[in-house]
Parts: sequence; structure tokens; C-alpha cells
Amino acid sequence: MGDLRIKTCVLGMVSTNCYIVYREKEAVVIDPADNGAYIVNQCRELGVMPVAVPPVSTVDRIVDMAPDIVDRIGKFFDKKEDGETV
Repeated sequence: MGDLRIKTCVLGMVSTNCYIVYREKEAVVIDPADNGAYIVNQCRELGVMPVAVPPVSTVDRIVDMAPDIVDRIGKFFDKKEDGETV
């Protein structure tokens, strides 16, 4: 079991902190703000698969972003560059 790591991304018009908390090949995205494509790209660069987007509040942007991230996971993580499935 590897070390727990945290990647901070500053996103949105009000510079919200989004956290990608990951270990080995799995990640949890906390407070995803409003840029699902950027978050998924960051996960891909880290070599991790987002497995959860826990609600941290009932703010609409958070509730609305989780499906966007889930939808993008299928598009971005189907194949790695070497053709191996992530």
C-alpha cells in the first residue's frame, strides 16, 4: 500500500481549491469546482482513476460536476497511450 498523496488544483471563477487525493492508481476528487475536463486530465497525468467524488456541500456546482467527471472518465481512461486499458 503506497503513500497517500494530494494534488491541489485551483479552479473556477472564484479560485476554488479542488483536491485530488490518491494512492497507487485510485483517486478521490474533493470539491471539483467547474472544470471536469481539467480534473480528469490531471488524474490522467498522475496515472490515477477517479473512483469517487464525495459531496462536500449541496452547492449546485459540486452536485452538477460529479456526473461530468464520471462521463469524462469513460472518454479519457478507456485506453492509455500504449493501448493498455487503465
